[in-house]
Amino acid sequence: MRQWTEEQYPIITTLARLVKVNAFAGTGKTTTLIGYAENHPDEKILYIAYNTEVAAEARRRFPRNVTSMTSHGLAYGPLGSQYNHKRCNNIRLTDVAKAMNTSDWSMAKDVVGMLNSFMSSPDTEIAHHHLVRFRGISLNSRQVQHAQLVIRHANVYWSRMCNLQDLEAQMPHRFWSLVNCYICFIVHKSVGYLI
Repeated sequence: MRQWTEEQYPIITTLARLVKVNAFAGTGKTTTLIGYAENHPDEKILYIAYNTEVAAEARRRFPRNVTSMTSHGLAYGPLGSQYNHKRCNNIRLTDVAKAMNTSDWSMAKDVVGMLNSFMSSPDTEIAHHHLVRFRGISLNSRQVQHAQLVIRHANVYWSRMCNLQDLEAQMPHRFWSLVNCYICFIVHKSVGYLI
């Protein structure tokens, strides 16, 4: 049986629902997290690693009650794989303009920018702050109208992107959403969290 330090032991044996492990690189966070997983064998634990090499190493080192993957892998498995038939690298300006039935390339560019900003955010709805061109400035009435129009077009195109049967509005590979439910998450970068 391992000897745990006085800092490790309370983490490994805790029954708390939220524990934050804040430590420098090389101080034993991974060993502590392995100890936690071994001490809680009935918990289903998800270890989220920041790259595939760390995830592979975790699969080798952690006990069987731990699933290890990257954040990208977490999202892709249950959700992203449904979009394989309509996946693309980027939203194309020409596709958006065609869907909008417009030759207003400035408007189409704003819609693409808004969609990209939205997909890179934690937000669940498209909003004014996703319009990158107007971010951080006071808008006049004409700009407010333009922003509202861009939001309408972005919402329509986003709905089409999410529609599995609409093959013309493709979904970029980088989109993701957290859909799995685990009892415990371990996010391991330079700080580990047990939630």
